Amino acid sequence: MKQALLDYEVRVRFTWNLHPVSHPHIKSLTVDQGFFGGATFNFHAELNCFVGGQGTGKSTVIELQRYCFDDISPIAEIAQDTMSKISKLVRDGGTVTVHYLDVDGEEKIVQREVQPWETQSEVMTLDGNSSALLTKPVFFSQGELVRIAGSPIAQLDLIDRYINVDSCNSAEKQACEALTVNASKLQQWIAREQELEESIGASDTGLKATIAKCQVLEKHLKESILKDFPKLEAEKRFLDEMSEGLTSIQEAVAESVNAIDVDEYLPPPLASDSLNFKTLESASRIAASLKVEMQKIGTAFKKVLDSKAKEIADLAKLWKPIFDKAKGQHQKVLETVGAESVRKAEASLRSLSQRVDTLRAQEKELTTLKTRIRQGQDQRKQLRDRLRAARRTRFGQRKAKVAEWQELFQNKVTIDIEVCGDLDKLDQERRAAKSGGSVVAIIESEKLSSYGKFCWAVSLRPDFQRDFALSARGAYLFRATPQVSFADLRFHGIGNPFVTIVSEVPGSRDDDKIVLVVTLYPRSSKPILHDLTVMLDTRVDCL
Repeated sequence: MKQALLDYEVRVRFTWNLHPVSHPHIKSLTVDQGFFGGATFNFHAELNCFVGGQGTGKSTVIELQRYCFDDISPIAEIAQDTMSKISKLVRDGGTVTVHYLDVDGEEKIVQREVQPWETQSEVMTLDGNSSALLTKPVFFSQGELVRIAGSPIAQLDLIDRYINVDSCNSAEKQACEALTVNASKLQQWIAREQELEESIGASDTGLKATIAKCQVLEKHLKESILKDFPKLEAEKRFLDEMSEGLTSIQEAVAESVNAIDVDEYLPPPLASDSLNFKTLESASRIAASLKVEMQKIGTAFKKVLDSKAKEIADLAKLWKPIFDKAKGQHQKVLETVGAESVRKAEASLRSLSQRVDTLRAQEKELTTLKTRIRQGQDQRKQLRDRLRAARRTRFGQRKAKVAEWQELFQNKVTIDIEVCGDLDKLDQERRAAKSGGSVVAIIESEKLSSYGKFCWAVSLRPDFQRDFALSARGAYLFRATPQVSFADLRFHGIGNPFVTIVSEVPGSRDDDKIVLVVTLYPRSSKPILHDLTVMLDTRVDCL
């Protein structure tokens, strides 16, 4: 009454000044069985109030009407509650009937059966002919009103019921899907770019370093000592073999002389009582003389061999300083190129040459990859422009509808709509580059279900808390339905320095995700791992 009197120009009428009713409205509701079986509710065209205790069916009357008009809430738990009430309070086989005045001024009957399977509403004229609704009423349960009042996203959904945003949503969806594919490719290309740059620019194994090693190795392998030293080694082997050969000959001659047994080959001396002993006596002395001559031959040949061995030793003594000097030079060159032998140095040169070829191929790949990345970034800019255009158009439609409503309400109710979640802001965080050894990470949760208030935390695993720290750049609630949107979330850090970042979620719907942008800082010389999942852990804390 107080509000009516305060706003009497639109709320108070005398009976003689009542406006004729022409707007669509529900005239009556009938249920043929169940809790309200046989009851008929007749409604006033303007305002109807239900007064009763808990459990008397106030909300049920609303749920019966929205069931009949197939206007089930898009909120999952409210829709489930509606269907549960209908099933229990009407029961299978029951019929809900509504008498309705449509926008064309024609009265229509809307009926819907309750069955375990999905049924459809049937619309008829009063004389039983099939018809169709031109304007359907809109229903809100108490829980739905509370949800809408406390959720900007739900309020946007409400606005979108009265405007056609299908083309904008479709354009947004296509742009987001293309952006996802684009981001995946860019992520792969940038990771490969980083890998190639690290490989090509490595201080010890990169292209410049490898070419320098090849040049040094080629230069030293061309030094004359490396070609001459094998000849000196052949001379050394010659002298060593000559010395060893003479010694072996001497031993062989001595062994040969000693091995000849004259007595074995000649008969024993002739007996002195032989008839012709005097005549043959000189023949009997041949064996003894041969033994003496063989000893003389061995001694003389040994002197010859000793002389030759001394000659070789004298030559080796003169030659050794030349060899030792060359050996030192040869060893110094090998130490310079880091090889045990020329053969291994040549093998190392071949390996380095192959490495240079590989790195030059990587250099060409990197040039091509940088072009792809630039093209991908240009494509991403175009896709983001398309996405912004779709959202600007949809936002304009919403603003226009809000302005229309405010005019209808004669500005007695103020409705404001503004951009709260900005994808550009998130994208700036995503594109933040490495700086000072820190790494910006985009951490996404798994798909969420419909739930009340809770927290989602990202923490450094215990093994990494001493050497690293976290800071937060932003936290967002990503919603994929009914259209893609981002809403800012509150967040705070735990620890000194922070080792945990906690984002506070006021409530979620099915398929929502939490996106947390954190920076990982090294506190020691330990490097940040490429696979951040090894370093970070996530958890959900319900409030």
